[in-house]
Amino acid sequence: MLQFRKLIGPLVPAFGLLVGVILHHRFPSQFKFIQQIISIQMFRSGCNHKMFRWFHKFGLCMSVNTTRQLVDRLGQDYDNKVKEWKQNIEENVLHVLPSPVPDTRNEESGWSSLSESEVEPSDTDEDQDEEQAIEDLSMVMEDTILYSESDDEQDFVPFPDIFEKNEILGYSLCWDNVQKMSVARHQSRHSGNKMLLWANCFATLDRVNLTSLPCNWEETVTAGSIDLKNFLPSDDDWKQLQTRMEVIVQRILTNVLDLDLPVEQHISHKFSNESAGKSQVVNLGVIKENPSTCKGVIEIMKNLHRYTPKDEYGKPWPVICH
Repeated sequence: MLQFRKLIGPLVPAFGLLVGVILHHRFPSQFKFIQQIISIQMFRSGCNHKMFRWFHKFGLCMSVNTTRQLVDRLGQDYDNKVKEWKQNIEENVLHVLPSPVPDTRNEESGWSSLSESEVEPSDTDEDQDEEQAIEDLSMVMEDTILYSESDDEQDFVPFPDIFEKNEILGYSLCWDNVQKMSVARHQSRHSGNKMLLWANCFATLDRVNLTSLPCNWEETVTAGSIDLKNFLPSDDDWKQLQTRMEVIVQRILTNVLDLDLPVEQHISHKFSNESAGKSQVVNLGVIKENPSTCKGVIEIMKNLHRYTPKDEYGKPWPVICH
């Protein structure tokens, strides 16, 4: 039996692919899960149209237009989690009455790259099957992107639950520079390769609850009115810094000299338990604006401003932006 498994085991993925291709040729609207996964991976790898056409004739992937539609449907609700965080703060902290959310799935958005004429009509049952297939595929793609075989299951910490301690956690927004090389097909004096500089945006859920802290804009003072000694470290700060440096030096010496000595591995503080959890990060996509220019920064801040909670008078709730 063990010998049989050793012989057949490596062939199982190949058998599965063959069966998936045969079923897709016989029932293309029902059996297309394998083709959708391959299409998404080819799209992420930047394959050209010619490769899509070849693989589509072999029954290994979907067509170019269908793949674009699939990518659009996978990314249409990319910021739902951040909108839930925003709504929780508005309803439970700012006490704003919830408003009905309109259905904008059929509206045109910046993510969509297909026209309505390119979408094939289908009945209700096929739409439900397609929705379920998209949901299943999104779960598989999330596992593929976030985790790999090299990840250690023992080091995995689940995402924090917002309602675990009946607390409404805040969140922060951040963005970082990302570069993309644009290669010209025909090099000339007026047309050449360009390095595009864009901004990749994220939203991070706070592991420490800060929404309960008082926020009064009337108590805000200018930096010039603050005494200089408040910016300099005090005697207690120097003592605390010395203690931390002693612990860090002990760790380095223990690891380098391979000494079996008891060393404090974690410097405990007030929020040690909260900081031990894994941060929940939501990717808000790439904004095609140059962050090194004033105009680009303004457009980036305008895009991120829509995720800022507002009270009933339209006054924004302060959110940290890195």
